[in-house]
Amino acid sequence: MITSYLNLREEDQKLLLDAPALITILVGGADDDLSDAERDKAAKTIKIRTYDEESELKSYYDLVKYDFAARVRSLLGELPQHADTRTKAASDRLANLNAVLQQMDQKLAYQFYSDFISLATAIARTEGGFLRWITIGPKEAKVVELPMINPIEDPEKED
Repeated sequence: MITSYLNLREEDQKLLLDAPALITILVGGADDDLSDAERDKAAKTIKIRTYDEESELKSYYDLVKYDFAARVRSLLGELPQHADTRTKAASDRLANLNAVLQQMDQKLAYQFYSDFISLATAIARTEGGFLRWITIGPKEAKVVELPMINPIEDPEKED
């Protein structure tokens, strides 16, 4: 398990485990229709990440995968039903990741951040837009870059 994760407070650990489900709800439900295809795409993306032996986040995804569908259902029950208010509530919860990611070394924080953006993009592209021309719909486009999470630069990127 990731040492930085174990050193976090229990509520911060829970937020990290909830993050992929919140991202699924935020992006998939932005158009007020969280489809089975979007849920499946998120679950498959998470499952694929459990196979990456090189990733420091493999054990994290093993935990997330365990009860991902139940976590999505539970969060959907907690969050408002109307799309706009649900988007705001999910965004507010995800914004709390900023403080959690700041507690980690930059390399690990960057891995989480880039994986979250990648997951959001995969979900947004699931439905295919209008006649498959626009791959991300206009409502998903507003949230797909997860603007509530402060961008984290890749520490290994050369200027």
